[in-house]
Amino acid sequence: MKRNIIILLLGLSGVTALFYEIIWIRPLSLVFGTTVYAVSTIIASFILGLAIGSWLAGKYSHKISNPLKFFAFVQIGIGTYGVLLLPVFSSLPPIYLAIYQAVLPNQILFFIVQILLSILLISIPAILMGTTLPIMIKAYAKKFESIGYDVGKLDAANSIGAVIGTLVVGFILIPFLGIQASLIITALINLGMGTIIIGTNRFIKFRCLSAIAVILVPFFIIFPTYDVEPLTLPLYQILNEGKMSVNSYQHMIDNQQLLHYDESAYSTITVIETDLKRLHINGKSQCAIGPMGIFRDGVNLAKLPSELYYHNFKTFPKTALNVGLGCGDTSQWFAIHGIDVTTLEIDPAVIEVNEKFSPKYIDHNLVIDDGRNWLLRTNQTFDVITGQPYEPYDSHSSLFTKEYFELQKLRLSENGISSQWVPMYTMTMDDFFIFYNTYNSVFPHVHIYNNLDSTVDSLLFIGSKQPILPIYDKYYIGSDYDIEPRKTELNTDDKTVLETNTALNLYTPDRERITEKEFLVELFSPSSENS
Repeated sequence: MKRNIIILLLGLSGVTALFYEIIWIRPLSLVFGTTVYAVSTIIASFILGLAIGSWLAGKYSHKISNPLKFFAFVQIGIGTYGVLLLPVFSSLPPIYLAIYQAVLPNQILFFIVQILLSILLISIPAILMGTTLPIMIKAYAKKFESIGYDVGKLDAANSIGAVIGTLVVGFILIPFLGIQASLIITALINLGMGTIIIGTNRFIKFRCLSAIAVILVPFFIIFPTYDVEPLTLPLYQILNEGKMSVNSYQHMIDNQQLLHYDESAYSTITVIETDLKRLHINGKSQCAIGPMGIFRDGVNLAKLPSELYYHNFKTFPKTALNVGLGCGDTSQWFAIHGIDVTTLEIDPAVIEVNEKFSPKYIDHNLVIDDGRNWLLRTNQTFDVITGQPYEPYDSHSSLFTKEYFELQKLRLSENGISSQWVPMYTMTMDDFFIFYNTYNSVFPHVHIYNNLDSTVDSLLFIGSKQPILPIYDKYYIGSDYDIEPRKTELNTDDKTVLETNTALNLYTPDRERITEKEFLVELFSPSSENS
């Protein structure tokens, strides 16, 4: 075989390797979660497999008399395993749940078992992928004097393939074809490479090769099933809310109706219906609508700062910025009340599904962009800036940092008000004070409100440059004037302590939610550190 063909084959091998890595992260993150610990576990398992494969191939390459034949069968093995993983992903949630129930509350043991499970799923094909570079070096390199140059060319081809694979799978395959079709196409590339090498080099008889192809190709296209239903619930969040049996989990799946499913470049989006209709993004429930309309969480984000603005300045705000469309209830409230609202949404797929929750037209300036980047570029100012990002442990932890709030402050008018959603159900009191100190370090005047009746699970922080008078209603908790100070580190882009802290809280099943009474005592009583 010509040496240039070997370079091309290794480049294609790099393409498919990154196809698999990125495709596998999607379904696994819906089970393990999108925390820094879960994603690190998945990526580490893949890299570990590559390292083991490379070590094994280097150690035993002298025993391989025909490296091209070995490479061909490795590609067939990778493709076969890749396709057979599809039904495994769908059956993973009950397995993960059973492990969770068996090993927790031993948090360290659970992390170890989670890592072993990830390695079991990913490392086998990754080991096969890791063998390809050492083996192809043996097939390609002919002279000892040029070994460095030859290895460099092969490694460059493999790396360039990895770059191309990352771009193609992220921007084309997953958004347009979805997980199942993308995985099958990737597997067929591996199978195609292996088959062509075997066929052109006559490593086995053509009649046998044709029979294998006739059997395997239709089997790989028809057999694999990727059932998305078990992956629609945020398993890693549900487990943290209380103990759940495998039967209870299956009952929840059986009693829900999947109305919409989409795999975009940014996220996996589902709409499910039980007693309520819910929008899930990457498994996390963003909002819900029932017979009486959309739940009030998103409405409060717009209503409270607008009423505070009127209460203090005797006029409603003229402009508002809402970061994240969600179900559209926040932007719709602004628009209905005559406020010129700009909505930032990074994922076009969220906009497409929004009509299932906001059947009325929203009169707003809709911008498809990343919230922070847009705030960096714009010169506009707003009377109200609000948003309900994902939890701090998610991939949007940068929307809870000091630098983000500084951007907000920069884009607020002189009397402007920031309205920030705070998921207390993910936090301890120490985490709360980290967030409070971070927010207060930017906004000198802070008011805290309950987002829901008689609970501190969800709070609204109101920040402003100027002193403002609160609205003393049943939702009002207190302000920076009342809160006893407590020294903490700040949550910054450089050190997102809330991301790591709240992620660990997910794996603490015996952690009780903070009651309203406990919260108020902690908030307004001197800490032992300051007393």
